[in-house]
Amino acid sequence: MLETNKGRDAYLALAESITLNRIMRQRGEDENARRLRELLEHMRVNEVSDEDVELLNTRFLDHLPPEQKATFDDPIYLCPTNELVDRINHEHLAASNKPVLIVPAMHTGAGASKESDDNAEGLQPKILLMEGAKVMFTRNLWTAQGLTNGTMGVIGTNPFDCF
Repeated sequence: MLETNKGRDAYLALAESITLNRIMRQRGEDENARRLRELLEHMRVNEVSDEDVELLNTRFLDHLPPEQKATFDDPIYLCPTNELVDRINHEHLAASNKPVLIVPAMHTGAGASKESDDNAEGLQPKILLMEGAKVMFTRNLWTAQGLTNGTMGVIGTNPFDCF
C-alpha cells in the first residue's frame, strides 16, 4: 500500500468521531509546541496547508528514532464511551496476570450509593486496583495541588505513592 493512502484508509476506517474544541495538552511556547497548535487548528477548521502535510509526513512511525517509537508501545486510548473504557481496562488487567484487588467503593451523601454510574458522574460500586496499573483523573479534584483532569499516575505498593 502506498504511504499516501494510509491516512485516507485510516480515516475511512473510523466508525465515529469526537470533536475536541479546547487546547488542553499542547501548551508551551517553543517552536514545536506552537507549530503543533497551528497544525491542529488548521485540521480543526479543515484548512490544512502543504507545510502541515510536510510536518505530518516527518512523523511516520517508520521514520522515528527508536526512543520515540518506543513511546507508542503502550498507547493512551481516547474512548467515546465509559463502556469502552471499562472493556479496555478490564482486558489490560486480565492480560497482566497480576493479582487485582477489588475494593468496594464507599459513596457518601444523600442517595449517592443508589445512583447509576452516569448520574453519579462515573462513581463505580467497586474499584479494581493492581500494582503497576496506570490511573488518570477524569475531573479536577484539587487544582492547587495538581490533581486535575488528565493527571496520570501508577498504582504502587504504597497507595500514597501513586502520583
